[in-house]
Amino acid sequence: MQELNTVYKAFLELVKIGIGTSDRNFDFSVLSDEEWARLFTESKKQASALLCFDSLKETNVKPKEELYNRWFIFSAATIKNNICVIEEQNKLVELLNSNTIPYVILKGTSSGNYYPDGKTRCSGDIDFIVDNDDLEKTRALLLENEYVLDNDNSPIHYEFRKGKVRVELHKKISGIPDNKYGPYFVKSVDKIIEDAVLENGFNRPSDFHHGIVIFLHMLHHLLNNGIGIRHLCDWACFVNKTHTESFWTEKLIPLLKTTGTFNFMCGLTIASVHLLNINRPLWCKDVPDEMLNTIVLEIGSSGNFGFKKQKKHSLIMTRMDSEKSSVFSKIRGMIKALHKTNHIVCPLIKKVPIIYPFVMIYRILRYVVLMCMGKKPSLIETSRFATERSNVYMNYQLYKVEDDK
Repeated sequence: MQELNTVYKAFLELVKIGIGTSDRNFDFSVLSDEEWARLFTESKKQASALLCFDSLKETNVKPKEELYNRWFIFSAATIKNNICVIEEQNKLVELLNSNTIPYVILKGTSSGNYYPDGKTRCSGDIDFIVDNDDLEKTRALLLENEYVLDNDNSPIHYEFRKGKVRVELHKKISGIPDNKYGPYFVKSVDKIIEDAVLENGFNRPSDFHHGIVIFLHMLHHLLNNGIGIRHLCDWACFVNKTHTESFWTEKLIPLLKTTGTFNFMCGLTIASVHLLNINRPLWCKDVPDEMLNTIVLEIGSSGNFGFKKQKKHSLIMTRMDSEKSSVFSKIRGMIKALHKTNHIVCPLIKKVPIIYPFVMIYRILRYVVLMCMGKKPSLIETSRFATERSNVYMNYQLYKVEDDK
């Protein structure tokens, strides 16, 4: 694995202390004031400032008072946000329970259950899913209880806002690939609500289902806007706590091998071993150094949800089958993306199909105009990032199974 600089080593050491995997062999006294400042900046960009600040008490040194106070204030604000999210989640759970609507909280606080101290994990949105039969009932219930609907068009979820907290009512699990392997993942989560586990006052997915959810989440963000340390921490804490459980070899690994994603999962796990010092599972195979280095570079350059490096809408041009991309495949990808979203942008197409070509032409012209105004990235720039993303897919050997020709 490539050599890491001193600041990143220090950052990872604080993260390891926070998730309970540190071997305490890093000397923080070697850090200069400038390096401490860069460390604080990195922790913010990786959505790990609170986790790192909480870990400082376990070290023998700390930054100068001015930086320490800034870090404290930022961490206090994160705690305040976490409390708001948890309080809103408790109200949401109470609302769902009082209306006898079965649900599961996805990611977020469910991931926090695998940390030594879930309160140090930075909370974001509240993601939850209900049965399809309860979907519209739940949507109406939220509207009746002062949840503001921000997005009604996404094929994945309804986006609501309650005060400063965002709530996403999922129509389906996000990140399921739009290829021949997607149905395998769909089938694997069909009992996610039925098999839910009540813990800390809310229903979380079973370990098997949680593994699928956070794996798909990382797979999705890998392509869209990158994965960061918080994503890897969620995976590392989950693996470290459950890797000896039977569901890995009986259900999860067979699923990943069938869908051509086992290599990527092993890459994430080996990266967790090297970067975050978790125990290496017996079922995890070796991965090429090129794949491991790609993951390490991806995490360092992307940060949390692409905060450090945007992917410039590369999704629509990216080839997702571990084959080399071409001009033809990029154009085909754009047409396919437009085709898939035309019905969402203009629901009237379903009733009046004849307007479809006009909607397609309008959207193409609209993009060109916005591109000329500088409000959309150029196609050349998008193509360049798409090539980068496709190369990442090739390095991860995604969607390649033994019987693929």
